[in-house]
Amino acid sequence: MTGLLWGAAALFLFWAALSDPAGAAASVSASWETATCRLLPSLFIPAALTGFVFESPLRDPAKRIARLLFSKPFRLPEEQSCAMLFALVCGYPMGIKIAVSLYKEGRIGRGDYERLTALTNLCGAGFIFSYAGSGIFGSARAGAAIFAAQLASALVISRILKPAEEPPPVPVGKTAPSYSRGLVKAVRQAASATAYAGAFVIFFGFVRDTLCRFFGGAVFWISAALELSNGAAEAPAVSLCAAAVGWGGLSVHAQSAAAAGDAGLGRKYIPVKLLNAVLCWGFGEVFCRILL
Repeated sequence: MTGLLWGAAALFLFWAALSDPAGAAASVSASWETATCRLLPSLFIPAALTGFVFESPLRDPAKRIARLLFSKPFRLPEEQSCAMLFALVCGYPMGIKIAVSLYKEGRIGRGDYERLTALTNLCGAGFIFSYAGSGIFGSARAGAAIFAAQLASALVISRILKPAEEPPPVPVGKTAPSYSRGLVKAVRQAASATAYAGAFVIFFGFVRDTLCRFFGGAVFWISAALELSNGAAEAPAVSLCAAAVGWGGLSVHAQSAAAAGDAGLGRKYIPVKLLNAVLCWGFGEVFCRILL
């Protein structure tokens, strides 16, 4: 049944592209502009710098800061609290990348890896405050309400998802971090992540435009389900924008799956993201009344 649905979706998109090639080209061009002019410039440098901190000797002071901020409230050990810190600074899919790195290094087990991927794959402060808050709603307070809603939702989810009760993993051998190797690795990984992000934004932008041709009354819901930047832009209210941020969109989840690679995202990932969207909407309503 699943294969039949995937096949039907692929045939539908083929038909849509062939029946209206000019519209398909215009959709891809618009998504290309979004990816290359807005997304990639805002994503590459933060991703490279965050990766450099994590892959260099700067990782140790960053862990201490992350532990002070996030370890107790979110029930995260020192190593894992870095994923929360960098996710909130850099955004999707930095939390996934750090979780995968810790898992492959043998610093966390499978249970903690799945908890970490579900908990820390968050939207970055830059996107929330500059793009969603100031750019869409013309208010930094709107961005603060969305950011606070996301943080409150993550706090609730951290209480629902209990840390795995498993023996501590044995770290595999790893070369001591250095600034030069860390910089090279960080820039290479940032380039790969931004390329994947741009490709998925273009693809899901085409899917969104195709579906909106047939279901014009559900533009926000289609946009929010598929791609975050369009979903946030179409949100009729700050709280619904917070819900879109909490869900992330299939484009973000595809980017996250690409970042996770063979490690996968785990069975908890999608249910937790759906719960996160609902919680972000609810907390968004609360913080809008406080801040706006």
